[in-house]
Amino acid sequence: MVNVPVTVQVDFASDVDRGALPSVDVIIPVYNVEGYLERCVSSVLGQEGVEPNVVLVDDGSTDGSPELCDTLASAHRGVSVIHTENQGVSAARNAGLEFCRGAYVAFVDPDDYLSPGTLAGLLSSLESKQADISFCDILREWDDGMISPLRQNVPDALIGEKVVEAYLSGSLFTGIPGKLFRRKTIGSARFSPLAMSEDALFLIRLAVDSDLVVVYCSSGSYRYWQRSGSVRLSAFNDRQLGSLECADEVEALVRERRSRLSRQASAFSFAYHIGTLSRLYAWDAAEGREELVFRLVESLRKHAPVVRGYVASSKLLAWRLYQVSPRLFAVFARKYYSRTLYRGLGA
Repeated sequence: MVNVPVTVQVDFASDVDRGALPSVDVIIPVYNVEGYLERCVSSVLGQEGVEPNVVLVDDGSTDGSPELCDTLASAHRGVSVIHTENQGVSAARNAGLEFCRGAYVAFVDPDDYLSPGTLAGLLSSLESKQADISFCDILREWDDGMISPLRQNVPDALIGEKVVEAYLSGSLFTGIPGKLFRRKTIGSARFSPLAMSEDALFLIRLAVDSDLVVVYCSSGSYRYWQRSGSVRLSAFNDRQLGSLECADEVEALVRERRSRLSRQASAFSFAYHIGTLSRLYAWDAAEGREELVFRLVESLRKHAPVVRGYVASSKLLAWRLYQVSPRLFAVFARKYYSRTLYRGLGA
């Protein structure tokens, strides 16, 4: 674990004591989001039925976010601030985990927010079903006002290997948002310093290492704000190669510890590799990256024979199209991303 200089401010200046409500630690990594942070924190502090302990981890922001974090901590009981050097979202979340001491932990990104009743609903589902993790609906909101649900096609309860399988297939969201964890479930697990897909690796590691119980909560929702400057919505850059690191680590991990799911792990890797290849061609970024393209194509060739029935047919069709004509593949990739990426449907 990397040691980074930190300063911590804990201030309990105001807010009425909520009494003996169950406490939930909410970790919010902060980097250059002064225009969104107050809405996020207000949505967490306004949660009824629980006592939220907000942990703001300022990841070396260069805008007004550090000062805003301090102001929020001074104004609200139960808001703490950790200031660190810029190390990325994984290190920020890890710093929050080291700080937390409560029995329950949730993560909220600083430009997102929670609808009323979300934390209480997640906690009720967690306790009533003696689960390790509970998850709620996620609604994506766009700059133009459009709202679209993120589909999670799973039963209301998943146990053991079914959790791993749901993550690998994509039927259960492989993001940290919209989930409540028992802190003992997380234990000493920490986020890897990937530029992307660190959430998926963290969640799948947890599921592979233990026979988890994961349950759905119908109360409340996580509001996932999509802004044009986010990493997922920008043109291709090398940070997105973190997804390939995640895919490789997940496949090796599952083959070693959950070998029955090896084909599902291959399908997971196939999906990440065809997604990266599609983005390369959609953004005209393949030129000059011949070595990367070769690596992607070789991986896809290796996995394609074993993933039928475990990966979306659209991804297999995309691979076939690339084999027939990379140029035609590029045309369809551009069309796909221009129509769907900004509606949250991009791979």
